[in-house]
Amino acid sequence: MSTLKRVQDALEEIKKEMGPKFTETLTGALKEQAIERINRVLDYTIHGGKFARSCLVLNTFLALKTDAKEEEIKKAARIAVVMEILQSFFLIVDDVMDNGEVRRGKPCWHRLPNIGLVAINDGLMLDQMIDLIVRETVPTHPRLYDMLRFIYETKRRSVLGELFDTTSKTLDECTFDRYEQIILHKTTYYTYILPIQLGFSLANRDDFDELLPVAERLGLLFSALDDYLDCFGDPALTGKTIMNDLVEGKCTWITCTALGLLQTPENSKTLADFEKAFGNAEKRYVNRALEILKSLKIDQLYEKYEAEERNSLKQQISTLKNKEIQPILEECVDFIINLSRKMRKTKE
Repeated sequence: MSTLKRVQDALEEIKKEMGPKFTETLTGALKEQAIERINRVLDYTIHGGKFARSCLVLNTFLALKTDAKEEEIKKAARIAVVMEILQSFFLIVDDVMDNGEVRRGKPCWHRLPNIGLVAINDGLMLDQMIDLIVRETVPTHPRLYDMLRFIYETKRRSVLGELFDTTSKTLDECTFDRYEQIILHKTTYYTYILPIQLGFSLANRDDFDELLPVAERLGLLFSALDDYLDCFGDPALTGKTIMNDLVEGKCTWITCTALGLLQTPENSKTLADFEKAFGNAEKRYVNRALEILKSLKIDQLYEKYEAEERNSLKQQISTLKNKEIQPILEECVDFIINLSRKMRKTKE
């Protein structure tokens, strides 16, 4: 059975079991309504995802514990599902704060009829399920509290990253130092570091420190791709509104790179135009910003960066002492590269 199928099966089991347990203090119609609401949120917000984070948990565990029994694998798959629930929680809240419209090719959860700002509470319900799932799944595991601590630490870092992602509104704040700190906190920990930590913990190991520099670089590459696709991706494939990050005034790889090229005397007029367009939703400003990015050949610069990072990461991975995890990390690199190729617009 594939890793993806195991995780998806575990998700269905959790939906059947955790709703009643999570709502155990309710009775009658209220209990039924709460369970229905939880399952509806899970179905809507997880559907369409790639399950990359949860598969990374399970693949890491399987690589480290090659003699794992079937029952251990099933429990590991259930812990892996935590990543999808955490992802849904983050995306629901992020979309509310960003006033998002589309996620994974369909309206954001808060955009649905009769949802609105109640979406925040829906996200909090998912968040509160995470601790319950871990404790119920591996109550006697020797690294239970390590797992709970890693999850807490990831959430702590993520809210700090989200703080500066949502409050960076001027071009002056678009520096690579700020950008890298935002990404390390907002994206890298829950996309790469936490899945690796959970996989190691499930295998009763903690020797993952040498992998963290690779995980950090994977997070930066993954985020740079996301920023690139926001401007140059195919909306029909990405499921997102094009140029949304620039309209929102975000500190991104694209903006930091463009700003570095524009801060020269000969580009002063273009820089002024870019400043006017930054954070402006008017179509003429959005079009002008995209025109500037194309004139700077930002798409080509990203593609060069991606190719160089791919080769450099593969080289770094090959030098790791932990040989069991090398193929898993190489798959992470390949996943980003394949996603990049899949989501790009067909060049004219």
